[in-house]
Amino acid sequence: MTMAKINANYEALYILDPSLSEEQIAALVARFQSVVEANGTVSEVNEWGKRRLAYPINDLMEGYYVLMTFNAAAAVPAELDRIFPDHRRRDAFPDRLQGPVRRGHSYAQQDFPDGPSGP
Repeated sequence: MTMAKINANYEALYILDPSLSEEQIAALVARFQSVVEANGTVSEVNEWGKRRLAYPINDLMEGYYVLMTFNAAAAVPAELDRIFPDHRRRDAFPDRLQGPVRRGHSYAQQDFPDGPSGP
C-alpha cells in the first residue's frame, strides 16, 4: 500500500535587499519559484516592490517585498526555509528579513489587504 502525496496551500512572504538590480531581483524570484515548481505548483508571485520597514534592519529602512502563493508537499516549505538563510549570507537578503512559510493564513488578505503600506 502506498501513501498518497498530500499537498497543501502555502504562502511565502520574503523581503529582498532594495539595492539589488532588477535583474538580481528577477533571478532570486525565479530561483525561489523553481524550488517550488520542482515539487509543487506556483499559484501566484506578487511583487509588492519597495516598502518602508517598521524598523531598521542592517541599517536599511526599506525592503523589496515578494509574496509567493503555492501548492506543494510539506518538504517544499522546509526547502525554502533551508535556502533563505543561504541567500542572506550572500547579502541578497538583509539579516532576518525572511517571512515564514505559513499554511492556512493569508498575508495578502488578512495582514495587508493592498500589500504592505508604502513608504
